[in-house]
Amino acid sequence: PATASRVCAVPPHTDSGVLTFLPQQDKPGFEVCLPDGSWVPIESPSGRAAFLVQAGDCLRRWTNHRYRSALHRVVLSPGRGD
Repeated sequence: PATASRVCAVPPHTDSGVLTFLPQQDKPGFEVCLPDGSWVPIESPSGRAAFLVQAGDCLRRWTNHRYRSALHRVVLSPGRGD
């Protein structure tokens, strides 16, 4: 959902595969939904190469919900053309 200060670039979703590997950058916007419904921004380690690894829906099913797929989204702040 759009707000006065942020626009949802990728709506909330879970990934359908087994695992997702996301290379981290020094660009904000990736957020994960906590069980209470609040959204938390995920920040990459400053100046270091890193990957965010997420469990997908297939892994959730294969492990009988032991590993859960995280609801996540990408938001953009105004004035950031990247």
